[in-house]
Parts: sequence; C-alpha cells; structure tokens
Amino acid sequence: MGCGGCGGGRYPSIMANVTQTGPFDGVDLDKDTTLVEYDPPPDWTGTRSFVGRVTGNRYRFSPEVNGRVRRVYNVDVPGLLNIGFFKTATTSGADTGGITPLSAPGTPVDEVVGGGAAS
Repeated sequence: MGCGGCGGGRYPSIMANVTQTGPFDGVDLDKDTTLVEYDPPPDWTGTRSFVGRVTGNRYRFSPEVNGRVRRVYNVDVPGLLNIGFFKTATTSGADTGGITPLSAPGTPVDEVVGGGAAS
C-alpha cells in the first residue's frame, strides 16, 4: 500500500490545493469526497494525521479553525467516523448565518482598475 502522498497510488492525495492540475484531474470532489469535521478532545493540540483504511491517504487535521474541516474520500469516511473524533460537515465550517450581503451606495460605475490613463 502506498502512502498516497504523491498521487502515484490508486487514490491521488486530495490534501494539496485542488486547483492544481496533474494527478488531481480525475477526482470529482463533489462526487468522490465528503467534508469531514474534526472534533478532538479539548486537551488535544497541534496537527494530527489519520490514514484512510481503504485508500491509504493521509489526512491532517488540527483543532484550529482552518484545520478542522477537510475533504475525505467517501470510502475512508466510515473508518474516520468510527474513531469518534469526526463527523460529516455540510459546509466548510464557516458560519454564514446572519451575514448581510455587501452593497455600495449610489449608481454602479464601470472603471478599469490598474489601467493606464483614460483617453
């Protein structure tokens, strides 16, 4: 079983930036993965790695806000949920309740930002 870190195995690593091209092209993130939230005991600190039982992919989680929610291959989700420190997440972890969309007063103006002098 490979480590899954270089994308050379059956399941490419999904921990890298998903906008990259290459071994990640074949992964349909919406279909093949699930958002999973890490909920460790209060005394656990720092980043911890968990290995998917089916894919061998290494998933890194931390109790920090930006490390709590990760995409996990669907086939690895049951194994992580059985550990007891994980639950499926329906969003990226952001609380969108009560947010008012931004709006600017006045009439919209078309303007080129960073361009040269207008002629």
